[in-house]
This record gives sequence, C-alpha cells and structure tokens, in this order.
Amino acid sequence: MSAKLKLSLFEAEKTFWKKPECKRGDTVSFSPMKNGNVLGFVEDSEGSAFAVVDARGTKFLVTQKQISFSGPDTDVSNPEDLQTFRSRVLKLASTASSKLPSLWKERRVIDKDAAIGVEELAVYLFESSGSLEVHALFELVRDNNPYLKKKSRQKKGGELVFTFRPESQVRELEILSQNRLERSETRDMRLARITSLIRGGDESLLLDQDREVVAFIETLSLSMGSRMPLQKCLDKSRDAEDAFEVMSRLKVEKTPRGAFEAMVMLGRFRKHENLHLRRSSMHPVEFSSDVLEELKKKQLNEFVDVDKKRRRDLTHLACYGIDTSDAVEVDDAISIEHGSESGEPPTLWVHVADPTRWLDTTDQLTKEALRRSCSVYLPTEDIPMFPMPIVESMFSLLAMEATEALSIGFQVDEEGRIDEGYEICTSLVSTQRITYDDVDALLESADGGQAYRDFHDLDVACRRRRAWRTGQGAFTVELENPKLRVEGFDGENPNVSIKVTRMDTLAWNLVEEMMLAAGEVAGRFSEKNRIPVAFRSQLPPKEVSEGEQISSIPEGWAKSLALLKLMRPSEMDVRPARHSGIGLDVYSQVTSPIRRATDLLAHFQIKAFLRGDKLPFSTAKMEKYLMDITKRVKEIRGIENRTKRYWTLERLRQDEEVGKNFHEGVVVGYRSEDKLIITVMLDSYATQIKARTPLALPLGARVLLEVLGADPRKNSLKAFVRKRLE
Repeated sequence: MSAKLKLSLFEAEKTFWKKPECKRGDTVSFSPMKNGNVLGFVEDSEGSAFAVVDARGTKFLVTQKQISFSGPDTDVSNPEDLQTFRSRVLKLASTASSKLPSLWKERRVIDKDAAIGVEELAVYLFESSGSLEVHALFELVRDNNPYLKKKSRQKKGGELVFTFRPESQVRELEILSQNRLERSETRDMRLARITSLIRGGDESLLLDQDREVVAFIETLSLSMGSRMPLQKCLDKSRDAEDAFEVMSRLKVEKTPRGAFEAMVMLGRFRKHENLHLRRSSMHPVEFSSDVLEELKKKQLNEFVDVDKKRRRDLTHLACYGIDTSDAVEVDDAISIEHGSESGEPPTLWVHVADPTRWLDTTDQLTKEALRRSCSVYLPTEDIPMFPMPIVESMFSLLAMEATEALSIGFQVDEEGRIDEGYEICTSLVSTQRITYDDVDALLESADGGQAYRDFHDLDVACRRRRAWRTGQGAFTVELENPKLRVEGFDGENPNVSIKVTRMDTLAWNLVEEMMLAAGEVAGRFSEKNRIPVAFRSQLPPKEVSEGEQISSIPEGWAKSLALLKLMRPSEMDVRPARHSGIGLDVYSQVTSPIRRATDLLAHFQIKAFLRGDKLPFSTAKMEKYLMDITKRVKEIRGIENRTKRYWTLERLRQDEEVGKNFHEGVVVGYRSEDKLIITVMLDSYATQIKARTPLALPLGARVLLEVLGADPRKNSLKAFVRKRLE
C-alpha cells in the first residue's frame, strides 16, 4: 500500500474517531435529542453551532458536542442526496455485520489480546476504506458493539485500534443487543398503530400507553401561535421521541401547526378549534358530574326559601324585563310605582333574579360559579356560569309568573340625585319581556297606553340622572358594538355574521341608568351597614398631554378611541372608593348574579344582613374571592377578545376568497413614528387592523383599504391604503 494512501486513511481515521471541526458540506452523525444518532449534512455554521439538515429536510441547530462523528467528504448537499447515501451506508453495514463474529472468533483463538486498526478493519469488512465504507464501519461499531472495544495503544493523538472483548462480555452484550432489537420491533409496531389510528380518526382504539404520545402531540399543538423554534419544543423523553416519529409518519411538520393538523386528523380538534379556550383554565367547559347531580336534586326536591315570610309582594307592578331578542336568561327587570299623593315622586324599581333563593354557600353549584367567575360569550358558543337548565327556569325572572327577586327601590329628585329613602328587599315579581327595539319604538311613539306612560316617566327620571352624573364628572364614550355569530363552525366553511349595533339608543341609555342607580343604592347600603362586597372604583381620566389636540379630531371612532385612552382602568375592592368614570362616590354591581360571581356574592351578603343572620363571607374571605375573580375575568376577557379577532380574520379571509377585499375605514391611530403604519377601524366589522399608507393621514380620515392574506391561525393579515375618501 502506498504511503500516500496510508496517510489518507490515517487522516480519515483521525477525522472519524475524533470530533473534528466541522465545515460546510461535511456529512455528520449527530444527536438532536437525548437518544439516538441521525445522519445529516452541515448546511452552514452559526458561531459555535452548526445548521445541520437530516434526510427529511428538517434543520437542526447543533453544537460540536452533539456531533459524534464526521466522515470524509461524500458530495452530499441536499436531503435527497443524503437519503440515497444513508440507504447505501445502512445496506453496506448490514451485509458486513455477520463478519464481526467470525473475525472475533478467528482473532481470539490466535491471541486473546489481539488488536486491529481502522485501516485493516475497513478492508476486512468491506474490502475497501473509502468514505462510504468508513461511514458503514461507524454504523457497525458506534453503539456498544458486542465484539470490539475501542482502545488507544499509542500516545495521545496516535492511531486508535480495537481490541476483542472477552467471551463472557460478548455473550452478555449479544443478549442485550437481541433484547434491544426486540424492543425496537415492538416500538415500530406501536408507532405504526398510533399513526394509523390518528390518520383514521379512531381515538377510542388508542391504548393507555399510546395516549401519552398523543398527549405530547396535543401539548405541542396548543403552543401554536408562539415563535418557539422546534429545538426548544423538544422534550428529551421517549414520549417526545415517539411523538415526533409519529408526526413524521403522518407527513406533517414537527411544529405546533403540524401537531394541530395531527389532532384534527384524530378528531380531537376541529378545524377551527378554539385554542385560546382549550389551553385556558376554563377548559373543559362542561360542568362536572358532581355539579350536574346536585342540579338534578334541586330540580326534583323543594328547596326551602328562608326569605319566604319576608318577601314583599310586588306582583301588582308592571315589571319589564328588557333584553335582546336572543337572550335566554332574564336576570333583571325594571318598573315604576307612582305615589298616592299628588306631587309625590314615583319610586323606580330594579328587580334582580334571586338565584341564592335556591343556593347555599357550600353547594357545588355555588363553588363552580365562583370558580368560573362569570359567563363567557363567544361567537361560537356561550359558556354559562351556571348550568343552562337551571338558568332558564329556576334562576331567571320568569315571564308572567310570580318569581322570587331581590328588589331595589329609590326615588330621584329634581336634580337627579337618589334620595336617602331607598330600600332593598326580597320580593315576588311578575315579569313581561320586551326588547330594546320595542322600548325605543314606544319612546318614539305617542301610544298613550300604560307601557308608554311607564317608559316615558322612567325616561324622564333617567335623563335627570344622566345629567346629574355628567355634572359629577361622569365620562361617557359612545362606541359601536360588533356582535359576531358563527354558524356551522364545526364544518369546513362556517358562516360568520357581524352585526354592528349602537349602544346609545334611548332604551340602552334608560337601562344603563337604572342599573347604575341600583349599583349606587347597593353600594350605599353596603357601605352604611359595613357589609363587605365588591365595590368598584376608578380614578379620574388622565390629563391630555401637551401636543394632543383631541378637540380637533372629527366626531366618530377616532375621537371616541382617543378619549377612551384617557380612561384609567377600573378597580375592585372590599373598601368603597369613588368611581369617577360614572360620577358616583360609591358603586357595587348586583344586577347580574346569574352571570357575574361578584354580584352573586353581594346577594349572599345583603340577604343575610336583611335576615339578621351572620354574614357568610368575612372581609378577608371576600378579598380572597375578589383576587381570584379578578384574575379569572382578565383571562376570560382575553379569550373573548382573541376569539373575536380569530373569527373576524376568518370572515376577512372568506371575503377575500370571493374577491371582496376592499373595505372602508377610519384612521384611529399610528403604529410608527413616520405615521406610515396606521391603525384603521373597519366600518362594517367594527374592528381595528394595522395598515400601511404611502402618505401620512390625519386621525379621523376615511380611507379605502385593500386587505390581503388574512390568516386567523397566525393572527395576521396585510392591509394597504389605496385611496383617501372624502
């Protein structure tokens, strides 16, 4: 053999058995996870790390430490070449594996301390020592080979050789190797089964040990929307390794989006699965068996009304439950009671549904309601605080039936203030339902009937209240309210409808004033009697900073949002404080005990006080509840906002599919210093999107936008100002 060939083999051997400095184009064996090596080629280097691509085209960022072998040049430059090369390596290694036992027996008989060098070993096994043979040799000896043991017999940096293991060790390693092979075959069959079941949507046939792999894929899918690279998603557990192998077999990307596609195949997720809700503390949204069992008992058995003897019969009053036409639960109503003497101001009443008539503080229903904190209203579904069967029947103010309520009565003086002679009592009322639209029609008509007279008198009192609150610093911003509803969201093409309604009609204003008045009375009553409830407060608006000219912004969305930015966040505490936003010194919400946990707590507290009983919740206990509820409600509002955003983008995507990608809107903000990236409120969607404009535009300017590439899963779209409208 020539000296030149010996030198090249020696260099190849050093490259092979040490961890060399890799360079672009090298073929390497590396470990992306804790277990197992993968063949790849170095695409590029990034500092002290290397971008290595495997045979599937997946890119990994690995360190020198993760590279266990780098062989001679192989002319591999893409995944297809690597697949071909890997197949040749494995085939060659498999044909030579049977030669190792023969070599071991032959050399051990001659000399038990015999050794063999890399050059001689490659030639013996493959009759050659080229790059292909070197890689095949590595495949044979890298993982606890039963017959050979690597050993250096020269000084550091010298040639590495192999010695032959003793017979006892060979037998032990042969058994271990056979067991490993059997486990590998079992694992392959298991992963094939999981892959088949996911692809066929047969979740019921998954075995318990399969579900751990599926659980990992689901966990990965729930991270969709994050920008976490694959390497940071990798778990070093066997479940993670198996999960990624299953995803490869399913031919989906080993990313959160690929995991989501796998969950859709399985049938665990729908195409439009609400991941915001799925990964929240609200999931699962179904009520537990304990809660439903208690619900059945309450429906079947009479629950003693401890306030029965104290209830005031107000069924003689015309009691109006005002809500939207699609409302299911009726948790408040209003009425007016005229005095018997001439000139005596009427008493205005707010009647609130009384769910605590059926509940105890220790009930499972109560505990679950406090855990949920409030009802959730999504475009696809409503998630109630209480089970709907009891909400629609026992808990609501029933139409034209005597129903238990908590009633708040008060009189409004000529200036709009509430007199000291207010009252709170448990009661019986009979409610008639009416919509906001119906009330608006009545107020604008000259009907002359009782309902017209009642609403006219209520409207007069509420106008005085609104004027008085404005004088007390109430800060009102009128905004349109988009209502999204989605039908058929389980299918491929759900129908997304968006209805934009105004909240400043006569009926809306009347109901708002009545509810605020009830909150003021409840707050004053609780403060006076030292009842710990949830008092709401808000600091005064921020001062307009120098350079801001809100007065010059045209009326509409831009001005309303500019004013809204001056508002400070409201707070909730057991200690009363002024609520500057609504112009009240004290305020506590009590009008939605079916939908808000804080209102439910206030009902328990106030009713116990009216009975002369010990309050069920101490100040410390109320503080703990309010802290938990505040945290949960913040999470829920985030779910609602992100879900609405998702379906708005889905509607924009559907519109673009049919060529409807031009929309009118109003400039309401700036996203860059040069004012060329702006925020636009779309008229027909009542939603804000980011857009690019070639020229700076003033706030309030009307524009025509072209919207492209809406992707609800990525929460992204592109929008461009194409024209300024007059």
